[in-house]
Amino acid sequence: MIRRDRELLTRAAEVNRGLGAVVADLMTQQDDGQLPAEQLRALGRAVCWLGSDFLARAAELDGRVVEAVPRYLADPRAGHTTLSRAQWEALAELFGRVCELGGEATRDIAAEGRGILECSRPAGWPPATVPGRHHVRTAADATPETLADTAAGPVAEPVAEQTAIEQLDAGEAPSAAAERELRSRAHRGIELLARLADSPCHDERAVRDTGRAVRALAEWLLTYPGMPDDR
Repeated sequence: MIRRDRELLTRAAEVNRGLGAVVADLMTQQDDGQLPAEQLRALGRAVCWLGSDFLARAAELDGRVVEAVPRYLADPRAGHTTLSRAQWEALAELFGRVCELGGEATRDIAAEGRGILECSRPAGWPPATVPGRHHVRTAADATPETLADTAAGPVAEPVAEQTAIEQLDAGEAPSAAAERELRSRAHRGIELLARLADSPCHDERAVRDTGRAVRALAEWLLTYPGMPDDR
């Protein structure tokens, strides 16, 4: 038996031996008939972690790819890294305040941050609303030129970013800087679309301006390494 499979079986045996003690411990710690949430969470993560590794190994043997359980949920040693709804909304408000400071670079940072938050927003949560005292630039507030700049990035980029773009144009493998630039622009694009979704449906200018910005982003994406030149 190969070492990896032997380790999986050893871990399974340890979990099997420990489950009885864990169940007994949970029973003694119940509060008014309810089991302690933190211990339940720890047990669930431990079992989920083991199960995820078993599924990954089975898929490897079958030559298939399965969706892995996020490590921050599966691995009890990784800690709890998810945001509560209050924390999520507080961050959204913070990015709105950052945007209020003015300046294209500051607004780009705020847009990227709100795009990241939008990616992590559970389906049941409505888009975050920023209190009225913090003005957040909407699609209707911007001109086509400023929206296109938001999607395409600033004209005068740092030397390191210029180098990354030159590598993209040359068709070379993406560097770490290029990958960061890709994520940054993608999150800004997501924020633009999320902002459009919050605009009145009859706001034709917002639709056109966002379309121009998305088109500029798409043109940049088509120059990314590995993309076929089929234009």
